[in-house]
Amino acid sequence: MGAILVAVVILDNAKACVDWGESDQACIRELAGWFSADRSAVIDALQSQLVYFKHMQVLMLNTRFVDILYRVLCDWMDGLLLADYAESYVEHRVQMVQRLAGLDLALADIILLGDLVRRELFALARERLGNDAVAISAMQEVIDKSISLDMVVVCDIYQQMHDEEIEKALLDHFLSVTGFSRSLYENLTVFQELGFSG
Repeated sequence: MGAILVAVVILDNAKACVDWGESDQACIRELAGWFSADRSAVIDALQSQLVYFKHMQVLMLNTRFVDILYRVLCDWMDGLLLADYAESYVEHRVQMVQRLAGLDLALADIILLGDLVRRELFALARERLGNDAVAISAMQEVIDKSISLDMVVVCDIYQQMHDEEIEKALLDHFLSVTGFSRSLYENLTVFQELGFSG
C-alpha cells in the first residue's frame, strides 16, 4: 500500500509538471477509440519491434511467451488510454509492472517499450488525422504528456520493486550470517523503532 501512495504522489507531481488537464483527458479518450478499432495492428507492430531487443529474439520464438506478451501489451495500452490518472490507475500499473517483470523485462526494456508505444500511438494519430497539422501537433503533445506520466509511474513502481528485492536479499544474507531468525530480527526492529535500547 505504501508503494501505491508514493506513486500517487509522484503522479500528482508529474501531472502538475506536464500541465495535465481535462482537454488532455478528452484527447486520450479519442485516441482510445482509435486504438480500440486498430488494437491488433498496433500490438502486432509493437511485438514486431521487440524482436530487436537483444534478449527478446529467442523469447519471441516461443508462442506461449508471445501470447502472454500480447495480453500484457494490451493491458498496458488499455491502462494508458483509459486511465483516470488517479489512485486506481496506479494500482493497475503496479499489477502491470509485476507482469512485465515476470516476463524478465529490465527497466531499460520498459523505457524503450514506452518509446515504442509513443511512436505507435503517434502513427495511429497521424493516420486518423490526415493532413491536419494543428490537430496532429496537439495530439502529439497529449501523447507525449500521457507517456511521460505513465513512464514516471511505471519506473517508480519498478524501482520500488527492485529495491524491495535487494532489501530482501540483504536481509536473507544477514540472517544466514548471524543465525538470527526472521521473527527475532523483526522483534528487534520493532523495539528499535519504539526507542527501546539494551
